[in-house]
Amino acid sequence: NRSSGDEYSFPAFFGSLSVTITQHLLQNRKNVQARYPLLVARTELLITSERTQAAIADAVLLAARQYWVAVQLRDNIRVQEQNVNLARKSYDRDKQALDLGALARLDIFQSETQVAERIAIIGTHDSRALSRIAPI
Repeated sequence: NRSSGDEYSFPAFFGSLSVTITQHLLQNRKNVQARYPLLVARTELLITSERTQAAIADAVLLAARQYWVAVQLRDNIRVQEQNVNLARKSYDRDKQALDLGALARLDIFQSETQVAERIAIIGTHDSRALSRIAPI
């Protein structure tokens, strides 16, 4: 193109510039809205699963503790029974000595008292044992 009246020619360029701005934050919004209930359900499932596993672990731990308490109490009762048997043997020996005249009549009461006390101790241990084994 030439300008009128000019001796020199120069080209004339015309153009356009366009700018497009997009916001990626709201892109795929419908997909997130559709998946939200699923994500919430998965999270709740994981929480419930973890709580259930913790409750089972607590129950197993409690059962193990009660088992070992029962074993300890059983062993204690065996020792107490042996103690009663020894006291009875001592009483039988003292009774025989009394019958032979080697022991005074009042001395036999000590052996009888020991047997009775040891039997009473076993009775109190049995009631305590039941209370220790009972679940909390």
